Amino acid sequence: MRLLNIVGARPQFIKHSVMQKQFQHYGIEEILVHTGQHCDDMMSSVFFETLQINPPHYHLKSVSLGAMLEALKKELADCDFDAVLVYGDTTSTLAGALYAKERKKLLVHIEAGLRSYDMQMPEEINRVLTDRIADFLFAPTEIALNNLKLEGFWGDRGKGCAYWGGDVMEDAFRFYSKSAICPDGLETSGDFVVCTMHRQSNVDDRQRLEFLLQGLGELQEQIVLPLHPRTLHKIQTFDLTIPTNCVMLPPQGYFEMLWLLQNAKAVITDSGGLQKEAFFAGKPCLVLRDCSEWMELVQKQASILLGNETLPQAYQRMLGLQVAPLDLYGGGKSVDRILSTLKANIR
Repeated sequence: MRLLNIVGARPQFIKHSVMQKQFQHYGIEEILVHTGQHCDDMMSSVFFETLQINPPHYHLKSVSLGAMLEALKKELADCDFDAVLVYGDTTSTLAGALYAKERKKLLVHIEAGLRSYDMQMPEEINRVLTDRIADFLFAPTEIALNNLKLEGFWGDRGKGCAYWGGDVMEDAFRFYSKSAICPDGLETSGDFVVCTMHRQSNVDDRQRLEFLLQGLGELQEQIVLPLHPRTLHKIQTFDLTIPTNCVMLPPQGYFEMLWLLQNAKAVITDSGGLQKEAFFAGKPCLVLRDCSEWMELVQKQASILLGNETLPQAYQRMLGLQVAPLDLYGGGKSVDRILSTLKANIR
């Protein structure tokens, strides 16, 4: 089986690293495309190096959906493959999905069925459209699988169907957890909270970003704040001040983020992936959003949504959470579950 794998963003590099390690065992020949969606060193190349991902066969150096599609058509015109595999809900995901259908190839979607029901989020649009045209839809949770069933997809019938795959991110967390390293130059005194924010809805609006930064400043906590390039740019553009209780860091590699998660008191984030990683690390999480595609974490009292509360109010509520070690995401066996299904159904 020749499998065209399309990645472009940090979470996809992490997921693909553990998938790639099992390709040979399942007789899969890999063709790897890096769209270039995340292209600076700390958001891209450092992940290929530290996670020992094979170099991409194609590096498109594209950021927009249109540019990705044009580059895929041009660079891969003579490339043959049996199926296209995409991860998650980024622009790279949708570009890969549309390219698969243009080439009349099978489409495999890892992390299918997630729904926040907020169509103002680009990620929601990407995941819904990708699911609509996918041939193999691997849901990471029972809630996601049920979403797909309600939308007309049914499992265990081969092409065009939904399956419970589990979450590849748990496989990665378990595999790499002992490789965690302290970020260079980090100086903390006692307990700390790790915080990330990068979503358009939080950082592109000056009033919203100022509200969140002021809220962090009102917490009686030391905040370790790895800043996404987008967030730093907006803080500078809006001439905002980072609170004095925040320790600002540049974007961190995966092993550094694992260390921060393992050693933090709690997590504050608007990242979908970090919500789960906080759970894997047994840490309570405050989600800086009104909704989440990972509602099982809210239901199981592992995380809470900010909603209309102030950040200090929500943070105090979050401190009351008790994160139980539940098996919600497949127990670290998702890669084998997914690849064995593909091997049985794609000839």
